[in-house]
Amino acid sequence: ILEDHLGNLWISTHSGISSFDRKEEKFTNFYDSDGFSHSSFTRFSFFRDEDNLLYFGTINGVNAFRPERLLRSDSVPPVCLTSISKYNWVKDTSLVISRNLQQIKNIQLRAYEQNLELEFTLPVYWAVDKIKYRYKLEGFDKQWIDLEGLNRIKYNQLPPGKYRLHIQGADPRGNWSKSLVLQVRVFAYVYKYWWFWVLLTLAVGTGVYAIVRA
Repeated sequence: ILEDHLGNLWISTHSGISSFDRKEEKFTNFYDSDGFSHSSFTRFSFFRDEDNLLYFGTINGVNAFRPERLLRSDSVPPVCLTSISKYNWVKDTSLVISRNLQQIKNIQLRAYEQNLELEFTLPVYWAVDKIKYRYKLEGFDKQWIDLEGLNRIKYNQLPPGKYRLHIQGADPRGNWSKSLVLQVRVFAYVYKYWWFWVLLTLAVGTGVYAIVRA
């Protein structure tokens, strides 16, 4: 374990090296895919010089780096939709949308298609096996839900109402993107709306009045 001039702790292991931010209590992990000569670091092989340069040895040589440069996080691109699927239980068919998804900001579900499935991706193309996702359906979920290695969300029989779906992705270093936000509206059957009964009452009343007048 080695402390840098920023107060972060660097912990080398046999499976990458980690930086621990004491203020945020957050770990950031680095591997050979980040430029190190190997992901397996050797024990007791570390050093910090007077210029705040850190040295860590691996089974494939010594690596020197400046922590502030390695920890600099580039902006993480937002999550992109790749597929939207709605199931119509009346017709026993699925409607799959896979084109022009970047233009979609609103999703509407009729009463007979309350099953919704979305697939998405984070446009980061290195160490993709370490990318993470999470989501929250505002108005339904009480907290963020982490997806363990998945890039798919599925809701079955959502209650009628209006919702806001937030989807985020984290790059291999654990930096989260801004939310992809979708407005979701689930409609109820017509007979469950108050105005349906008002109109029905007016129609029946008008019909009865017409019959009486006749």
